[in-house]
Amino acid sequence: MSERLEFCHRRLEPTGEWCGKDAEFIIWGRLFHLDALGPRCYGCAAKQVGHRILTDDAVAIFDLRKVVRAK
Repeated sequence: MSERLEFCHRRLEPTGEWCGKDAEFIIWGRLFHLDALGPRCYGCAAKQVGHRILTDDAVAIFDLRKVVRAK
């Protein structure tokens, strides 16, 4: 069994609570607004940068789905 390395750090509207789902991507760099940066689940990442960008290897997004910590 394996566990995720990170959890989604996006604040949900209107409650302001953390999403907290397993992170599948890490978004970084100057290409994105500060609110979009950090570990994100697929749904939150897609809302902030779009589904198309998540499949493009040419942007500053790292796919965590291939990297898990073994117990």
